[in-house]
Amino acid sequence: MNSSQVQGVAISHSELNSRLKQIASVIVGLSLSVLPSLSVQAQTQLVVKPDRNNPNIEQIYAQDYHNGRLVERNISQFTHPHHITTEIGDWLVSDDGRYAMFSHYDYPPNKIVVYDLKNNHRVSEFKPEYAGSLRWTGNNLVVMTYGCGTMCGYMRIFNIKGMLLNEVWLSETSYSPDGKYVAMYPGTSMSGSRELRIYRFDPIKGAKQIFNRENFSGIPEDAYISNVKWLSNNRLKAEFEIPYYLLETDENGEMDESNEPKYEKVIQLQR
Repeated sequence: MNSSQVQGVAISHSELNSRLKQIASVIVGLSLSVLPSLSVQAQTQLVVKPDRNNPNIEQIYAQDYHNGRLVERNISQFTHPHHITTEIGDWLVSDDGRYAMFSHYDYPPNKIVVYDLKNNHRVSEFKPEYAGSLRWTGNNLVVMTYGCGTMCGYMRIFNIKGMLLNEVWLSETSYSPDGKYVAMYPGTSMSGSRELRIYRFDPIKGAKQIFNRENFSGIPEDAYISNVKWLSNNRLKAEFEIPYYLLETDENGEMDESNEPKYEKVIQLQR
């Protein structure tokens, strides 16, 4: 009788084949259980690369993994060279993975394109009038900031159809973790400004102001807001400081900045 040795034990070829089939079955089972989880966890990414048929034209492709295989879709469909003005990255895909957006122009002014990744069609292409930085809100509104810098100037809020819902003035901004709120505050200010505005992104109004306080209970009137930190999606902490020109000095007229008083206020937002 033909036999082989496994770990020093003699077994027949038929028994060896049987064991090998069992091992193969376990491996296949593990593979089938892992692949779907990888597919579910995979997120759509946007990349800029030359058109397959015309390398002189750069296109924007949406990349997904289906059953472990990379699938690309050309969501720009440019027929001639365009200048792509946004930095393509994961943040241009909405949080729920439903939509993608990008900005471009072939001649000024620039245009914003919103693309439906689920139904594979372009939703809109519109002119925002200004150039600026783009981001999604948590409920799929398009936010563009422009003006005096990256995080100051004005904020314009559009729906996915390109309709301008409203525009608000902003300075320093801090977005809630779920992208549904934004806190605006002046940052360090020589004038000791105490302004703090909080907006909730609204599908009808764009940005709806839900909080605006000049003075806070227990906080000195001259304290200004120096920082805002989100503790959760609808709860945040505002930090206050006293302007340096109001600090006490020693007998030599010197200020001890290490003793500069700081205050904190936790704000609970109503949904």
